[in-house]
Amino acid sequence: MPKRLRSKGNKKAAVSGGEDRLSALPEDVILLLLSFLTSRQAVQMSVLGPRWRALWKSLPSLRFDMGLDHTSRSFHFIESLIRYRDPTTPLLECEILSDDRFSQDVDMCLRYAVSCKVRDLRIKIYSRRYFQLSAGTFFCAHLTRLTLCCVWLDDFYVHVSSCQSLEELEINGLQKGDKMLPYI
Repeated sequence: MPKRLRSKGNKKAAVSGGEDRLSALPEDVILLLLSFLTSRQAVQMSVLGPRWRALWKSLPSLRFDMGLDHTSRSFHFIESLIRYRDPTTPLLECEILSDDRFSQDVDMCLRYAVSCKVRDLRIKIYSRRYFQLSAGTFFCAHLTRLTLCCVWLDDFYVHVSSCQSLEELEINGLQKGDKMLPYI
């Protein structure tokens, strides 16, 4: 294992020999590693070096976690991520974690994922109330996997019937009209 060196006046740490092994990995491997992070964390990794600066723009997976670290500036972060992400990169999966306070942000993420023809969509709303998804907002012909947790849909059948490629459906705590369907 290489020794880590620290300079006294500077807080930078370097590996002896100056080699950056992480950046030496193939781009596909780095993108896979970044896909396990939230979208905010993946963008923050761009400070690691020149090679990392634009990698987040090509992520095939987006994870929006609007939990404890969600701030008033988060809307602008999501808006910027959507604006600057490479439109030619396919979006294979999108995970949206939120509570019911951030409906505008959830809606923006959802619309973006659908516009990118997302294949795997996971929406989990952590709340004591149910989060209402607007009619026709998110189902598309390219969706192969859908996970919904604690959402409310007015006409669930109409939404799902428009997902012609859907292979896997997981629902936890769906509110349909005035009836609760706990686990389907």
